[in-house]
Amino acid sequence: MKHFISTLCVVLVAMITGTVVAQTQRVYATATDGYLNVREEPRGDAFVVDVLFTGDSGAKYLGKQGNWYKIEHDGQVGYVVARYATLSATKPNVKPFKGKLYYVVVQSFESLEHAKAAAENMPDALLSPVYRAVDKDGKVKYRICTNCCSSLATAKECQRQIKELAGWESWIWTTEGFPQCAYRPESLYDGSIAVAPLTPMN
Repeated sequence: MKHFISTLCVVLVAMITGTVVAQTQRVYATATDGYLNVREEPRGDAFVVDVLFTGDSGAKYLGKQGNWYKIEHDGQVGYVVARYATLSATKPNVKPFKGKLYYVVVQSFESLEHAKAAAENMPDALLSPVYRAVDKDGKVKYRICTNCCSSLATAKECQRQIKELAGWESWIWTTEGFPQCAYRPESLYDGSIAVAPLTPMN
């Protein structure tokens, strides 16, 4: 009887400890390109609702569904691909992304207010966020961006499509690491989805 009670105690302690560990664990992005998309559903074609940056403070772990972790980040619940993340009670030693990215921009403004007004009037299909940039002369500019690309070739193809479909001129803005998203038009989602910083595309 004593052996049974001892075994039962060990099992209960293990269950309780396991629950506590699960509650304290967080999901951290480990993607080598610097970010991990958070999707509305556990599918690769689901809408991107947020992003986890590699080297950041991670997200609350809510469970696992197939090859996906269910998480909560900044109040937004979603799913990330498990193989590009790690589940841990401590922050992993992963360096933030410092590589080069290419942003295709279609307009540039001297003030955020002018950029916001223009972004709100752009076609919704472009999902036109505004980035804060500093030009070569040290002047602050606000640029309307249509796409984020991990290679120059991809950015140039995006430029070609914009010219072909909309007839607009565009420019490629290169950054080391992720720049600061200053504004994203709320009207794009009619208030049904929380406004978030620009999410780099896969």
